Amino acid sequence: MTAASLPNAQAPSVTFVVIAYNESLGIVNCLNSVLAQRGGYSYKVIVVDDGSTDGTGDLVRRTFGERVDVITQENLGRGAARMTGLKAVKTELVAMVDSDIILPADWLQRCTEYMGPASAVGGIADPDGDCSTIQRIFALTSKLKQGSTAITGNNSLFITEHLLSLGASWMTPLGEDFRLTQLLFARGRIVKTVPGLVVRHVEHKTYLQSLKWLYKSGEDATKLLFEFRIFRKPDLVFLSFLFLLVAASAGVSTFGVLVFIPLLVFLGLIGFAHLYSKFEFSTRKFEFLMGVIPNSILMAAYLLGRTIGLLQSLFSLLSRPERVAKNRELTP
Repeated sequence: MTAASLPNAQAPSVTFVVIAYNESLGIVNCLNSVLAQRGGYSYKVIVVDDGSTDGTGDLVRRTFGERVDVITQENLGRGAARMTGLKAVKTELVAMVDSDIILPADWLQRCTEYMGPASAVGGIADPDGDCSTIQRIFALTSKLKQGSTAITGNNSLFITEHLLSLGASWMTPLGEDFRLTQLLFARGRIVKTVPGLVVRHVEHKTYLQSLKWLYKSGEDATKLLFEFRIFRKPDLVFLSFLFLLVAASAGVSTFGVLVFIPLLVFLGLIGFAHLYSKFEFSTRKFEFLMGVIPNSILMAAYLLGRTIGLLQSLFSLLSRPERVAKNRELTP
């Protein structure tokens, strides 16, 4: 029996906020892993059903009853769902978990023991979110490496007060983990990855859903560059893609579609390099190579999203003086 299910347990010291959108296939396993946390901790579990249309919220109520509180809202995105859950938290610590994550039984114990002076700690998701579909299709073996941020939104433990102090600027449909990390850094807070703490990421996206998700992630990644002015490795890849795209577009009228060959080769190399950074090549070479083309298409969707995000950001910058002038005219 877990601390969460003890009839006379003390007031919860930790609240798990699990966000879910159409996660009926995986949320029961996720919540079972949350409720199986050992170490004698007392905790509460809240599920935020972000406008699911597959009965996710009802499934949780039927399966777990009073052991899990369910908050239902219209579909507002990941950041808004996390904020809805956060507003209901009354404990010193809050754990943010996605409903496609399965935690090891010692997750909470290891996070609290490692926290020390940090404001947030978390584990490493296996596989990483941007390649989970390819991993599932081709059964590739992950390289367990820390992601691009010290914590990821899918499994992190925060000091509630420090998280609330950030306001709502991180409350975005995508990229909220990077925003949270940078905002905490800006306030002098410590954010750490717990060494060797691995959580299972069991995603159920179709390939087409992954295409859409990576396109949207690309849009947001370009906005992050403008928002925080932090240049990362994916930004270098994007600039290289943009150069090849502009060069090919400029030369197509003279040389025809052959000018797009370097761009296609580049996408193939990026697809291979991305897979190689995430998965072992030696264990399943044939399956790995089979995954390069579909992964290259996913990377193309991401880079296209980045291109659209760049146009949107430039348009916003160019129109800002005009908006300011209009606001001044309307001000009495």
